[in-house]
Amino acid sequence: MEQEVKLRCPNLQCRAVLSVPEEKRGECVRCGVCGQALRVPPRTKSAAGKPRAAAAK
Repeated sequence: MEQEVKLRCPNLQCRAVLSVPEEKRGECVRCGVCGQALRVPPRTKSAAGKPRAAAAK
């Protein structure tokens, strides 16, 4: 299963929820709805070793 990063478009007139592949972390991508450029945040050290399901328990 491929991990995805969920982001919200920073354009206040758009605010679309974007699903970006995990390998795009640290890169600049464009919103598919309005074309606004945004940077996908890099993985933090605290979350690097923990899968989401394990962190929720």
